[in-house]
Amino acid sequence: MKNLSLIGEIIILFMAIYLSSCCKSDFHGDYLFDDLARQYLLDTTSTFTMIDNLGFKESFVDQSQSSAYSFYQGGDLDRCGVQFRMQMFYIDYFSTINRYSFSYSVDAPLDNEGPKVMINWNDDYYLDFYPQTGEIISGENYQAHIEQVDSMQVRGKIYHNILKIIFWNDKQTWTLYIARPEGLIKFIRPDGIYTERL
Repeated sequence: MKNLSLIGEIIILFMAIYLSSCCKSDFHGDYLFDDLARQYLLDTTSTFTMIDNLGFKESFVDQSQSSAYSFYQGGDLDRCGVQFRMQMFYIDYFSTINRYSFSYSVDAPLDNEGPKVMINWNDDYYLDFYPQTGEIISGENYQAHIEQVDSMQVRGKIYHNILKIIFWNDKQTWTLYIARPEGLIKFIRPDGIYTERL
């Protein structure tokens, strides 16, 4: 009987610890874009046109299902309610001819790593980029590299604050140029054909 009482007390102790800790989280409140995150936001133009070096034009149309600016709600959602809200930016383009896809998002900083920029190309290549630390996280079957380019000319127009992104594996290489705030301004296919923003 004494053992049952001790077991009961232990169970109650563990339950009290569990219940008191379930609502504790490292993240509380609202996390908004800081100055660094705002530098990586893009224009939300719903459609833009590009042309390749063979003379074929195609439009890129934003297919985002939600507004470009929104809040992600996170935390312990099952017992303790939402613990934090994080501001985020998202656009999702598809081309009208070759069915290229390009999605781009920015998350407000949650911790010391700063904001996160996420880029997805053709649903085959993606990366997470942390501008504050320079860290890049990408998929397993390819490599990814980012360079910051001050300026470049595309079809007679000078663009500034450009991310040059290279995705490659043993079979192919894609190179993307994303100007801020204009967005995708050029990409080079594995066969060398390049497409530029009009």
